[in-house]
Parts: sequence; C-alpha cells; structure tokens
Amino acid sequence: EAFMSLKDTESVIIRKADKSNVFVILDKKNYIDECTQQLSNANFYRKLNDGLDSANNIKHILSVCKIQGIFPDKLLNYLAPPPDAKDRRFYTLPKIHKPRAKWFNENTPPGRPIVSDVGSIDNKINVFLDFVLKNLLSGVPAVIRDSFDFIEKLSKSVESLQNCLLITGDVASLYTNMDNSRSLKIARSFLRKFQEVTNNEHKYSDRQISMIIALLDQSLNFNDFLFNDERYLQVNGCAMGKAYSPNLANLYLAELDEFIKSFPHSFFYGRYIDDIFLVWRGDKNSFVELIPEINGLIPGINIEFNFEQETGIEFLDLLVSRDEADKLIYRPHFKETNRFQYLHIRSHHPRHTYAGIAKSQFNRYFRLSSSPEFYRDTCLLLCHKLKKRGYSIIKTKKLIREVADKLNGTRNTISQQSNPLAKKTTILPVITSNDKFSQDFFRIIKRNLENNPCIPKDTRPVRACTTEKSLLRKLFRYW
Repeated sequence: EAFMSLKDTESVIIRKADKSNVFVILDKKNYIDECTQQLSNANFYRKLNDGLDSANNIKHILSVCKIQGIFPDKLLNYLAPPPDAKDRRFYTLPKIHKPRAKWFNENTPPGRPIVSDVGSIDNKINVFLDFVLKNLLSGVPAVIRDSFDFIEKLSKSVESLQNCLLITGDVASLYTNMDNSRSLKIARSFLRKFQEVTNNEHKYSDRQISMIIALLDQSLNFNDFLFNDERYLQVNGCAMGKAYSPNLANLYLAELDEFIKSFPHSFFYGRYIDDIFLVWRGDKNSFVELIPEINGLIPGINIEFNFEQETGIEFLDLLVSRDEADKLIYRPHFKETNRFQYLHIRSHHPRHTYAGIAKSQFNRYFRLSSSPEFYRDTCLLLCHKLKKRGYSIIKTKKLIREVADKLNGTRNTISQQSNPLAKKTTILPVITSNDKFSQDFFRIIKRNLENNPCIPKDTRPVRACTTEKSLLRKLFRYW
C-alpha cells in the first residue's frame, strides 16, 4: 500500500535503472528537466506543432506492394496500421552506474533515451524489419550474440596472451548518432549482397528490397512521439525501443569491424552492438596511435577505449584476464549496481521456481568460468545473496554440487547435447492462476490425466501460472 501510494504522488517519477534490476525514485521536475535537455538537442530532435501523416504514407507503400504483388496479402494485412494505434512515448532509464561527475545534477543521473513503440502505428512493421535485418547478420562475423558466444569464439581463437593486450571499447551514444541516410544505404547494401548468395532462403527481389527500404525510411524519418504533452520528431538516429534497432546497429558498424580487424596487430576482435573486445598483439602505444583514425572512420561514431589492468578487463558480464603463464582465464563479473534482487522465498510462487532460479544461475556461472575455483567462488557469493532473500543456504550449496557434477566434462561447450537414448516426454501445460484453489485444482486434473487411458503414458502435465504486473510495472508512468 505504501509503494502503491507512490504512483499517485505527483512529485516523483519511478523508473527501472539502466543495466540494473532495481528501480529508481526520481524528483519529477529534475527528471523532466533532464529529458527536456536531451530533447533540446537540434541535431537529433525537433519540436512539432502537429503529428505526422504516417498512416497514409504506410498505406501507400502497402497498396503498391499489393497492386504489384510484391508481398503476400497475409503479410500486408499484418503490416497494416491498426485503427487504435497509440502515440509513441519518450522516457529515459536512469544510468545510475555512471560516475557522479556525469550526472545531470547531484540527485539526477543521466537517462538512456527510449521511445516506446508498443501499439504504435508502425510497430508490426518494425517487427518485420527486425526479422529481415536479423537474417543479414551472417554477413557480419564479428558480431557476438551473448556471453556464451563470446567465450566460445574467444577460447577457440586465443590460448596464450603472451605479448598481447586486452582492450575494450564503448561506442558513445551509438543509436542517436546513426545517420539515417547511411543506415538506409547500409541496409540496402546488405540486402543486395544476399541476392548474390545462392541457396539463401532470405534473399529478396529488387522490388521487395525497394519496399523494405521504403518501410525502413518511413520508420526512421517519421518517428514522432510525445513527452510531457508536447510532440517531438527524432530527426536523426535510430530510437531505442524499435524492434530492429540492435540489428540495424550491428550492420551499421560492420565497416568498423573490418577496419579494426585489418590491422596486423589485431589478434581477436568481437563486438556486442556498441561494446567492443579486442586482443591486440602489441603494446598500448601502438594502438593509441590508431585511435584518431578509428574514430574518424564513420562520421559521428566515437569510441572510448579501456585497457587491461592488473586484475583484467570487464566485458559484458565477464572479467577476462590472464594467469601467471599468460593463459586466458575468465569468470563471471557483477557490476556495482547489481542488487541481486531475485524472487523472494515468500513471494507466493510454486516451490520449484526458487530452486530453478538458483540452478539456472549456477548453470550460467559454470559455463562462464574457466576453472572450478572461479565457479565455486562465484556460486558461494550468490549463495550469501540468496540467503538474504530467504533461500536455504544448505539447499543452494547442494545445487552447486549437482550442477557441477552434471556439467563436468562439458566446459566451454555452449550448447549441451541431449542424450539420444533418453526417453522423450510430451509436456501438457495446464495454465492456472497462482493461488491455493488453483493448486488443488491442478492436482485433481493431474491425477485424472495420469489415470486416463486415452492420454499417452509419456505425457506429463505441468502447471504454468499466470502472473500479475510486477510492482515496477504498476508504479510506472511516463510523467
């Protein structure tokens, strides 16, 4: 009740923190002032008096597709603007991990700009564009999918770090600095390349490519939204919040990838959207000399590089370093803003849920640890954090051993091979609400299904519970 009263408090705004699982209570005036300062940058935003006529533009593009038979009717019906489309909304996620010197004021961290696209007039178009662009990423081999993919690629390429330097890079404000005309040119170029690849199910005809680019042009250049009851237009850059933004960003930096990889001292290079990891076979000075050339390659794209320290270097959720013999080692890393806010033991969920949370994390730590010692130390840290959430430390330590025993001998294997001799089970989900009556009701259903001769013996009923909105979603409002 105390928390819910915050939602009606006009003087505060509640937001989920950027890159963290905690929420932040902000002074409303400071929040609006910080957002307004971002929106006053004429290089990226412009205030509008009226909304744009996006609906007619989209209908015209889709009608051309229909008349010329460019795309099937089923797809065109899916892409059609909904009659009850919502306005896009601008909000920010507070970057509480940034140093205080970069804060807007002493109580207000800078915000990561997001334009909510849910329910908007071109939301389904953006989902379609995401599907198209995602299939082009095979032409960008430097892209890293996640931490497991990074470890797999790095371990295969690098064994010894002798005479090598570990370097990470962060592209400053990538999405807002992506030039729209260059984004369209890059997307068209990759679509053309895929036309030349034989036996590619995702290649498109010339007319289809023209319409895809027209839809992308419409999405990028007609991205108007509301903030504080005023309408704005994003005049340049790709808004975070659009489904295709990460994949377009990956294509946008493909030229940068090839440029850095072309240096003779580049031993390993990988990139996760705007985060770069480089193994440089040389000293620091030999790389520093090249930074101006790297930052001058793509207009508006500037990279801040960090160099390996004695303890190693952070990348994604890992700490990568070397041992005394210069062999590559790595372990999970937790940011300072990580509050370990896992589901509390008294949160009224099915009991297996809590064991599943701990087990999934231990499984992850095992795959992201280069040695059993790193795995054990990381798991013990989580055990003490889970204890504060009401978990039994004896049970969690038992799970640590179980996971290690199960995965032993599969280190650095990203996808575990299933046992072909294992008996396959058909899961029959039974969806209920999460309360005592539904729990008893499921037991009755399960007993009847298991005793029903019409149900195959290899069928296992599993209860799936619907969930209510989280506390953060209940407290969220745009302004």
